Amino acid sequence: DVFKLDPFKFDPDFSPLPGNTGEVRYAQIQWSEELRVQPVAPAGPWDWRGGLFFSTSDTDVRRTVDLFVPPIALSGRDLIDYTSVSDNYAAFGELTRGMGDKLNLTLGLRLDYTVRAMRRTRTSTFVPPQPVQADEGFFNAAPKLTLGWHVSDEVLLYGSTGSGFKPGGFSPFMNPPMSPRFDTETTWASEIGVKSSWLDRKLTANLALFYYDVTDSSRTRGLNSSDTD
Repeated sequence: DVFKLDPFKFDPDFSPLPGNTGEVRYAQIQWSEELRVQPVAPAGPWDWRGGLFFSTSDTDVRRTVDLFVPPIALSGRDLIDYTSVSDNYAAFGELTRGMGDKLNLTLGLRLDYTVRAMRRTRTSTFVPPQPVQADEGFFNAAPKLTLGWHVSDEVLLYGSTGSGFKPGGFSPFMNPPMSPRFDTETTWASEIGVKSSWLDRKLTANLALFYYDVTDSSRTRGLNSSDTD
């Protein structure tokens, strides 16, 4: 996939003052591939599926902001150029055990490793030039447990609990000594609900209650000396 903004113009101060302009030139190329394996028919009470996933993305951005304050004739420019690369490798699997005709227990697991790198230069009237070069890998494991009870052919009661994540990375808009690195965001999600169909499957009625616990969404840490030019 290819996505481009060339250019996107905006007003950085959201006011009618003249001379305040912003422009973003953004280009991103993404590619992904997934391989899944599963049996043609379940073997007795057991069912399973598994697979591998890979994706890569390459992003090039130039953001320019020009500011002008008429009363004091203050003007300046902030220019950021950065490139970022992200490669994602994952393996996933799911195993289901039927317990009689009514109850199913499913265990799932995803192992994920993301490698991210960023190269940034900044030229600004307001701060000295601060080039940044950073790269790091982020490993995550996401388990999941699901229990389903088929009350009838038309009604299913279920409950699930498991974790999800958004891998960490780097922000091009933060400067040393504050780090451009941010941690992985993790979510623990629990859900209970019912799925049903009526009138010979012409009407569907579902209800779900869920709770999400999100952590580490805003933590940052300092750079090592090798991370800056």
